Amino acid sequence: MTKVYAERDGNRYTIHAQGHATGSPEVCAAISGILYAIAGYVRNATDGSTIAYDERLESGSVHLHFCGGPGAGGAFDMAVIGLKQIEAKYPDLILVEYREE
Repeated sequence: MTKVYAERDGNRYTIHAQGHATGSPEVCAAISGILYAIAGYVRNATDGSTIAYDERLESGSVHLHFCGGPGAGGAFDMAVIGLKQIEAKYPDLILVEYREE
């Protein structure tokens, strides 16, 4: 099972993901696609307002900490919504905990 923790604290964002969607390469790929997309946004944002504090992308372990303006917030929201949609369909393969400060 993949366990995801996502947090928004003002303009600071955190996403941690641990584990694999064992038994479903498709679900694992979907989760990875969303996480790599948000990491790519943070890495390639050109407006100068998005800063990554920590980025680790390893098999079965993702840690992203970043801050930014409205674009970063929108990208974060998209990632969380996408992960929550996967969780709604495959609750035995992914668990998403979201917290907003």
